[in-house]
Amino acid sequence: MKNKLSFWKVFSLLLLFVISCKKQKQGFIIKGQIIGMKEIPKKVYFFNEIDSAPADSVNIENGKFIFKGHINHPCIAAISAGKSKAELILENETFEAILGDQVFMVKGGKMNEIVYGFTYEKDFQENFKKMKELGDRYDMFEAKKKKKSHDSVLLLYKKIQNKLFAIQDKYQKNILTQDYPALVKAYTLNNYYDTTAQYSTKNRLALLDTYEKGIGKDESITKIRNRYLDEQKQKENTKSVAKGHPFKDIEAITADGKKIKLSEIIKKNKYTMLDFWASWCMPCRAEFPNQRKAYEQYHQKGFEIYAVSLDNTMKSWLKALEKENTPWYNLVDVKGMKGNSTNSYGVNSIPATFLITQNGTIIASGDELRGNGLRKILKNLFK
Repeated sequence: MKNKLSFWKVFSLLLLFVISCKKQKQGFIIKGQIIGMKEIPKKVYFFNEIDSAPADSVNIENGKFIFKGHINHPCIAAISAGKSKAELILENETFEAILGDQVFMVKGGKMNEIVYGFTYEKDFQENFKKMKELGDRYDMFEAKKKKKSHDSVLLLYKKIQNKLFAIQDKYQKNILTQDYPALVKAYTLNNYYDTTAQYSTKNRLALLDTYEKGIGKDESITKIRNRYLDEQKQKENTKSVAKGHPFKDIEAITADGKKIKLSEIIKKNKYTMLDFWASWCMPCRAEFPNQRKAYEQYHQKGFEIYAVSLDNTMKSWLKALEKENTPWYNLVDVKGMKGNSTNSYGVNSIPATFLITQNGTIIASGDELRGNGLRKILKNLFK
């Protein structure tokens, strides 16, 4: 009897050990499906850090995909297929994801469903769908050179976009001001768009310190803090390239892989406009007709454009180039917002433009170079 009891005691301990090991090894599962995509891509990409290179990819089979893995600490992650992308707070939980031309959503995970809960709201989903439909109409009118039509669509697009920001703002402000876990607040703060003094970079850093006091040193908060510190540096760089300051030299690559420095173009022309844009930036591409008119009128007199795309993939950039067929210098910095080009000029949003003289002085930037502004300035310069 004693031997039998010893056997069952050992067996029970082994069983508990196995169960314990299984619990420790339990990771995350993201089960996803593609809905309403005109062109279904072959793969879905997984990012365990936003704006980084993909950490993994899986094939789409019958409109479905699945990611499995294990993480040691929750983090901000994303999945992407075609032009559809969805962020999530990744934990060792099971998630249900939807990606489509007019929809994105990831459900599952306690923190994730709080942080990104605004994406589940009916009003958000309906307006997001409208915005995507307007984006398609804009591309159609632009391809047909119907300027009035695509200008009116752009106005509607911005109106719907502001509605989405308002929905998100209301939801996120509630999290930041009410009783929620510190890490949930940190993740919410990370993608909160409010740029008022209350949420200045300085105040955001102070909030992160407060969150960390309650939970101790945390790697996610450290990463978010480092991003804000980088933003502070960018703002300092922005001041250093204001009107009247000397330009900063940068280098980007052409479609055939050739590296060209901005300084090489500046020394050959009386005036050079540095333009940061991306294929996905509608306001950027809306400026191309205005830039084209200025280029056609003043290029022979000594005006040039050095356009740097911030697309993360060459494919997206090249596709946009083929469609736009712009005649000036077209280059790309595939590091996007994390590249040396944007850091040098403190660029954290696009379009961003700078007009530079042959002696290297910045004489105009930003809004004054949009619309008819560029041609008005060049008209006075080339008198």
